Amino acid sequence: MSHFLSLNLNTNQLNSLLFEKQAGLYSLCSAASQDFDLRDPDSLMPAFREMLQTLETESGTTFLDKDHRVIHTGFDGTDGLNAIGFSFSAVRPIRMALIGISEAYSLSSLRRLVSLFDAEVVLEMRLQDPLSQSQQLQALSNADIEMLVIAGGSEEGASRALRNAIENTRLFYHIMPKSIQPQIVYAGNQILADYARIEIEAGDDFHLAPNLRNAEGQEDLSVAWKAMLNAYERVRLQQYPQLRELRAQLRTPLMPASFALGRMARFIAKLGKAGKSVLLADLSEEKTTLLLANEDGLMATSHPNAIDDDTLLKTQFYCSQNLSSLEVAEYLHNKKLFPQQLAVTISDFAVEQAWSRANLWRGLCAMKAVFPRFKFDDTAGLKEACDPIILSGSRLSQDLEPHQILAIALDGFLPHSISTFALDEKQILVALGALAEKEPLLVVQMLELESFRNLASVVSLSSQDYEESSLLDLEMVLGEEDTRAYHQVSRGQLLKIETAGKEDLRVYLAPSARTDLGMGMPGLGGWITVPNAELGLVIDARERPISISDNPETRAKKWRDWLWELGG
Repeated sequence: MSHFLSLNLNTNQLNSLLFEKQAGLYSLCSAASQDFDLRDPDSLMPAFREMLQTLETESGTTFLDKDHRVIHTGFDGTDGLNAIGFSFSAVRPIRMALIGISEAYSLSSLRRLVSLFDAEVVLEMRLQDPLSQSQQLQALSNADIEMLVIAGGSEEGASRALRNAIENTRLFYHIMPKSIQPQIVYAGNQILADYARIEIEAGDDFHLAPNLRNAEGQEDLSVAWKAMLNAYERVRLQQYPQLRELRAQLRTPLMPASFALGRMARFIAKLGKAGKSVLLADLSEEKTTLLLANEDGLMATSHPNAIDDDTLLKTQFYCSQNLSSLEVAEYLHNKKLFPQQLAVTISDFAVEQAWSRANLWRGLCAMKAVFPRFKFDDTAGLKEACDPIILSGSRLSQDLEPHQILAIALDGFLPHSISTFALDEKQILVALGALAEKEPLLVVQMLELESFRNLASVVSLSSQDYEESSLLDLEMVLGEEDTRAYHQVSRGQLLKIETAGKEDLRVYLAPSARTDLGMGMPGLGGWITVPNAELGLVIDARERPISISDNPETRAKKWRDWLWELGG
């Protein structure tokens, strides 16, 4: 029997999943969580040992030796752990500076590159701008950066501006005062790669990657992922020195949880339907992470759940109780000051769920800003055809009913086309992503199992004429008797059709001539197979952009009505 551990930590909790392999088959053996405080350097290792002891008890296998150190396979004749994955979900971002030749061919690529690595971009420098070397150096010094990423320049192109930036990087690295020794990632003109390494003299703090653009000018961000992962780990170990002992015991690199999710998004997209994207949404108390993968590549964004004017207004807009912006802001600021505070009143719950919707919306806006090809409109919603949409994170799992989780996702995303919504309540995707490189068959087998909660199959209508009397007619085949049930869907309706206990329900969709289901063109329908799901089949015929009253009381009632249609 073999065992594989995936460990994820955030600022106040360690979470682990233990997988086992027996007779060639993988399964989830055990799960454990342990609270701790990352700000307290002495709390991490005792929490880790206690959590591993819980896994030992549940699995009946020893993972700690007599000195409370991790046992790896082959040590002292015991089984131990065959492989370990280690991911990090802390809210504190890495302060990054981006240096590129131009906006179109360098900085835009760099923004997309760092989106997987918990980045807060605090400085961007275009070498085409008329900044002197002293101005560049002063800007680097003022930004208090923890990572510097340089890109740009073709192999045969001009190099003077890039040489000047490399010289400034050397001065900044060696002379300017800084709280954390910055990591330097170079992914630019490869003719200057050796020059950059020798000139900067940063030793292990210098990370070399191939040019982000190949000889034909095509962007390939994956060539820099290894260098970014190495730089990421070195920054995190400086930010949190208490991680060093844990890292040494695990004998495995630390990676951002968003990168682990990105691996899984790409993998699921390869298994999915042609022309469809995979959307992963992780919404924790501290931050929101969105990843979208399709045949064109991977898009990602991760940002803290900050309280700002735009998000406050959107939260008030989504709220199912008639509350003023001041009341919404007061609750959210109190929650930020006292994170352990629980929602008690109906208004509290309404704000909590509206806040989740607003952060999903803001995440989509952030993705659109970095990835212009992303099909999203801040009022009309998500136009990218996504199937599946997999949800995770504490804000989408703790103390919420399935219909509430689905409502948050539908309202925050406003999807188009046909999608399966699932919930990854055990954070299996992060765990598998951290282990994927070491045990790829584990990933394949676990995805084939029923690892997620299937919430619903959702058909989202998009019509060129919402005034039509009927937007969609449905015909369902029920049971072996070939009995039929029929439904008609009109404008503004949110219809839930129970499928509990019915496996692979056959449904025929017949849209009106100007209604688009995402099946190729307006008016085109056909048969679909609906798997058994907790909420069944949901038809969302609300307008895009969503049509809702400006009157606060009427609007709040409408949100309550739609929630009621999904389950209460």
